[in-house]
Amino acid sequence: MEKELRTLGKLKDASGDYLAAIVGAGNVDKVVRAVYAGKNVGSMIASGQFGGTVAQDYASLFNGEDASGKNLEYNVKDSEGNEKLLSENYSLAELNALFGSNIGIQLDSYGNIKNKDALLTKIQEMRNDAADIYSGIAEPTAEQENDYNKRMAYLDALVERIDQFEETSALV
Repeated sequence: MEKELRTLGKLKDASGDYLAAIVGAGNVDKVVRAVYAGKNVGSMIASGQFGGTVAQDYASLFNGEDASGKNLEYNVKDSEGNEKLLSENYSLAELNALFGSNIGIQLDSYGNIKNKDALLTKIQEMRNDAADIYSGIAEPTAEQENDYNKRMAYLDALVERIDQFEETSALV
């Protein structure tokens, strides 16, 4: 029985360590108190009250660096037609400027994305519009191809970041 109790104690410690990594060291009790008090955990995430991977993944929805530090990457061609990989900091503001859109992300009281379906529909529409425009160009220039690749990379990055945030917030 003592062995079982020690094992349960280790399991409890491991669970606490895991949750601390997700919401940042020292924030586990804050999350638990907020949930029991009926507070809006989503607004706490959005206002930066947590650290850890939740905060990193939420920030990645807007400003580029995901939890792994990876930036947006897309292909470009130089004047001689040689392709190279380009990397750039992603931001939701840049995406909105690129597409003339006003995409915004809303969190519910549990930290889930409320408007996920609408976002994914809008992203697919933007993707289709960009593909239609690009396919209508008989002989695209390197600049037009680069612009198309950048647009698609931004849309892919947003979907990836939405999925990443949803995975992380589901763990809290």
